[in-house]
Amino acid sequence: MKGKFFSKKFFTLVILLLLAFGFGAYFRESLRPTSSGVGEQTVEFWVKQGDDINQVAEVLKATGLVKSKILFEFYGLLTGGAFLLQPGLHYISSAQSASEILDKLSSKPSEVALTVFPGLTLKEVEERLVAIKVISKGELANFNPAPFKKSYPFLAGAVSLEGFIMPDTYKFFAYSSVDGVVKKFLDNFQAKTKDLKDSKGLTFLERKDILEKLVVASLLEKEIPDIAERQIAAGILEKRLKNDIPLQVDATIFYFKCEGKFLGCGNVVRKDYKKPSPFNTYLNKGLPPAPISNPGAEAIKAAVNPVYSNYWYYLSDPKTKRTIFSSTFDEHNENRYKYLKM
Repeated sequence: MKGKFFSKKFFTLVILLLLAFGFGAYFRESLRPTSSGVGEQTVEFWVKQGDDINQVAEVLKATGLVKSKILFEFYGLLTGGAFLLQPGLHYISSAQSASEILDKLSSKPSEVALTVFPGLTLKEVEERLVAIKVISKGELANFNPAPFKKSYPFLAGAVSLEGFIMPDTYKFFAYSSVDGVVKKFLDNFQAKTKDLKDSKGLTFLERKDILEKLVVASLLEKEIPDIAERQIAAGILEKRLKNDIPLQVDATIFYFKCEGKFLGCGNVVRKDYKKPSPFNTYLNKGLPPAPISNPGAEAIKAAVNPVYSNYWYYLSDPKTKRTIFSSTFDEHNENRYKYLKM
């Protein structure tokens, strides 16, 4: 009887050992890469703010980066890596093992790049930041610059960041604080404008009319591509301001019509010129209350170095993008009909 009982226990132990060995082999296999290097793919993998190991494992399995959702999740809990996931962008290869993937997702995420082109507006920059998961909608467009004015005196008079985002390529981490994003923009604006000088040798950041010149630069950026022509246009705008004549800049009509955006705005029609808005430079005299875009350094330089001429009007040829200048209103009307069919 005793021998029979012993053999039964031995048999059970053998079965358990075989099962354990089999599970161990299966478990190890499940942690191996899904590709051996042949047909390897590296993909962008986003860990969202608040994602847990279950959600991450599900996406990894769905994208073919791990062999088993359940065992990856189990491995993460077993090793503690499940509690170290870092929100943001990670580059994952199908040739990486589950342990390597977990290490990657637990380490510092990769930065994402944003290129701000000259003339983009605040809302257009925000849309791009939201698309690459750096900030949430409304955080930049509604940002109040007041707390930053002590550290960045050039913000005096500004009610938003429109005009202060210097065209450049920036790198951010996903899910950044908006304060950190704004600081990066303002530091770059300061660096790129501190050496810009007018004809008298005064630097841009030393001027008392920074916001006003930035408004002019934003108009030039949206309307005139050529640097030399921008300076002539800057002289025209300054003359019109001094003589209390409306600026009549078409770009301002686009800006308020499409609520701070130009891309995808469509065409401006005659009735738009009659709509009341602080940005309507046909109805109102003086400068708009704020910039209408984020100008580059060359546009700012043109704004502080106007070239004076006999011209009082200008328009852009839609075909050549060349600026057509006029000395009289009649001449300007002729050019409008000739180039714009208006």
